[in-house]
Amino acid sequence: MVLVNEWPFSHRYWEPLANRLERAYSVIGFDPRGLGRSRAFPPTAACDVEAHAEDLHELITALGLGEVHLIAHALGAIPAALCLQRHPQDVRTLAILTPSLVPGRPQALGRYLTSAQLLLMLKNLAAVPLLRNLIFRRYALGRLPRAYQQILAEDLLHVNVRAAWELVHSATEEIILRRFLEALVMSARPVLLVACRRDAWRSVETARWLFERLPAGMLVTMATPAHFPMLEAPETLSRVLAEFYRRIGA
Repeated sequence: MVLVNEWPFSHRYWEPLANRLERAYSVIGFDPRGLGRSRAFPPTAACDVEAHAEDLHELITALGLGEVHLIAHALGAIPAALCLQRHPQDVRTLAILTPSLVPGRPQALGRYLTSAQLLLMLKNLAAVPLLRNLIFRRYALGRLPRAYQQILAEDLLHVNVRAAWELVHSATEEIILRRFLEALVMSARPVLLVACRRDAWRSVETARWLFERLPAGMLVTMATPAHFPMLEAPETLSRVLAEFYRRIGA
């Protein structure tokens, strides 16, 4: 299994889920370029979503993993799907947690971009506990375990702003979102969509929209979590994934 992060966070927030999945699978988390502990890239290096998709392919190839189960969170689903489209030999299944973006919704994309810009502008305030709490309340992160609130705050504080913005801006282009949808619709690989009722980004509506267009897939809606089911309900999420893999014989 390979875990693909939501921006602007490192792989560390997957730990509660990864610990459970490791009972049956080998699990790999990584930090994409410009995020977490990824090595420094030249200032001219591309950090767009297509570069992230190629990085994912190169990771799978370099480690000799063959076909993998991709588990992608929110915006991380876009480079994961582009990797599937370009390199179908890399992917056995794709699970998308709290999908946030689809084509044909300019108002929703505008709100997402505005929110991302604001988060990057306020990132330095994450070092101040009181202000961090306000930011987390604004982005519905305040219900997470305190230890992981601290991890997310550290990731935000140290994020490479150029790299993060280039990723977000490119991933929200209409042409990229149409390729994202095309990758899911045209692929024969099974797709799992996991939506959360309390997600401020309306993942339930987005997941249903995607599910109606999939040739082969499974949709699960979780009642309790918001945007981070791997932190808020890792045991339940691990069971959802296990049932998905059982149904497809993986």
